[in-house]
Amino acid sequence: MATRLSRSEVELDPPRGARPHLRSSPTSLRDILPAPGSLAGNKFSLLAAILLLTCAGCASPVWDGTVDRWGTLREVLREGDTSGKVPVCAVLSPGAHGIGALEGLEGEILITKGEAWIGTGNETPGTITTRRALLGDEAAFLAVAEVVEWSSVTVGRPLAEESLGALIRLRLSGTRFAHAPVVPVRVEGLIEWDGHILAGHCPQDPNPPKPGAGPPLELSGTGSSPVTLVGFLADLPPGELTHHGSRFHLHALREEPTWAVAHVDRFTVLPGARVLLPAGEHR
Repeated sequence: MATRLSRSEVELDPPRGARPHLRSSPTSLRDILPAPGSLAGNKFSLLAAILLLTCAGCASPVWDGTVDRWGTLREVLREGDTSGKVPVCAVLSPGAHGIGALEGLEGEILITKGEAWIGTGNETPGTITTRRALLGDEAAFLAVAEVVEWSSVTVGRPLAEESLGALIRLRLSGTRFAHAPVVPVRVEGLIEWDGHILAGHCPQDPNPPKPGAGPPLELSGTGSSPVTLVGFLADLPPGELTHHGSRFHLHALREEPTWAVAHVDRFTVLPGARVLLPAGEHR
């Protein structure tokens, strides 16, 4: 079942002239969607594609402060619940933005601009696979927001995690998102980063690997080629959306030297990169 951070919990100021809009928390999509690959599933996929194209022009340009989340990091890592909780393709929309982990911790999920990318890898023999999400892909953990319109700021000096968090809160201080506990974030440009791709076991999981689980494949970027970071800044208790000791949960999408989707462990945003945040009205 999805956990939804509603606008009332976020304490946003409503946009001028907007009507109250209430959305009930969805039931588990596993209970209402047909099985992937079935005839009904194929018909649903076609219908969903038609609806997605139909609604592309009517999506609200202003983020409403809602973040849908299936599972928590605590449940996945501490409690070992790596079962699939939602089909990845079922949460896509024109402005879908999010991150997650595949069922069984078999890979990383990155969702940006309405498209879902899957990254898998294994340290032995060191192979990386990057692809679009398929109908059968399910997430053990997933957080998604609908953001159509973004505002951006260009970085003028190197920013590590703490400095980037301060910049984001400063940028939001005059908007209706000033007190939002979770904020969608996208960073584009040159970034130094270290990360990993799951292959059945998370390096931050204190429990021993399950049978058949492989070690994660470690990756890094020197800032010599552009990278896109996608994820959230969260002021929530550790273990819900972020790991202990971090306010960010970010995944990287790189194109060079090979395409890859990876979880970001450490990063420094370099001058000239753009930080994108949900566009919002100033108070």
